[in-house]
Amino acid sequence: VPGSVGRKNAGRSRRDVMVTCRDCGDIVVSITRCELRRCEDDGSHSLAYRCAGCGHRDVVSALHAHEIVELLDAGLHVVPWRVPSANTNLTCVMFGERFGEWLARGELG
Repeated sequence: VPGSVGRKNAGRSRRDVMVTCRDCGDIVVSITRCELRRCEDDGSHSLAYRCAGCGHRDVVSALHAHEIVELLDAGLHVVPWRVPSANTNLTCVMFGERFGEWLARGELG
């Protein structure tokens, strides 16, 4: 399942987390590449990480209580965050339309 956290096994240390990257599949990520977040809007916890294989950032949402405890025991600290209040999709659409116009007129050549 993309965006999942795996259980600890003998092949991993307490400083590693098994996750499923959307691009690379199952990987082991150093805990130093992870951030345990708590949403101040709804109280949910998630694990943000950077994949060592492809370098993309991904998030595991809806962590179970035992996963949160394991991550805290491994040394992660909770970082508070909020859901962005602005609709960033609108900005992307506007830029896309503008660049499309420029391309059509040959202004980005």
